[in-house]
Amino acid sequence: MRIAHQPVRSSLAKYQPRQTQDEASLKQLRTRAWREQGVLVIRPEDLADGWERITLQSIGSRIYGRQGK
Repeated sequence: MRIAHQPVRSSLAKYQPRQTQDEASLKQLRTRAWREQGVLVIRPEDLADGWERITLQSIGSRIYGRQGK
């Protein structure tokens, strides 16, 4: 899901971090998080195996609660 970026109108706007929007940049960010910090970010849609996808969603629900979809 993509959220449109709307610029903030404030004198502090220049200090707001830029949001990464394209898929290639997000993949690079996920790769870097894994390699440097051991943080694993997996989108369920990226898993081809249905059992893996269900397992991942179950783990996420157990740890963080149900999704608000």
